[in-house]
Amino acid sequence: MSTLSKREHFEGKEGMTLKVHLDEQTTAELTQIDYNDKSNEQVDGFSAVFEGPVDQAFDQDLHRVEHPDAGPGELFLVPVVGGDPQKRHYELTVANLKDKPPGGDTKGE
Repeated sequence: MSTLSKREHFEGKEGMTLKVHLDEQTTAELTQIDYNDKSNEQVDGFSAVFEGPVDQAFDQDLHRVEHPDAGPGELFLVPVVGGDPQKRHYELTVANLKDKPPGGDTKGE
């Protein structure tokens, strides 16, 4: 799991600016506007919503980003419908199983 996918980098960080690399020369700045705990008995999860400029739209994908506290990394960001038509909105969702079944780690299979 990417270190950027940790709750502490987004919980209570509304107003934080995330820099997204759109290509080698172009970046877009997204501002975190919301955080939601999505955890339950089986899943430890959260989501964060960001807004950015309408003229720098990008599709859902794994994007290179720079977090002001955690540094560089990658996050899967998805465009979502937002309330302000003058801004683009994107969501990060992270979900990890709390109790994996025995042999549940299938990496490399």
